[in-house]
Amino acid sequence: MVATTEIRLPVDQLAALADPTRLDIIAQLRTQDLCVCHLIDRLGLKQSIVSHHVGILRRAGLVTSSPNASDRRWLYYRLNREAL
Repeated sequence: MVATTEIRLPVDQLAALADPTRLDIIAQLRTQDLCVCHLIDRLGLKQSIVSHHVGILRRAGLVTSSPNASDRRWLYYRLNREAL
């Protein structure tokens, strides 16, 4: 039997994945890095909604961000495959 102190459930990650919109974002990021503007177009949602959900995924450690090499004003998001 495993003691409960030895079990570490990724509660924040599981909670972040419990929303259909966030699962859609994860699915979009599986194949390429995208900025919020691309996610807005692909998902048909408002910018504020997409940004909110991406922020939750980022805080849960499921998504990372990096500035675009040619225009640092744009952040591109990618899956943190180590967390999955």
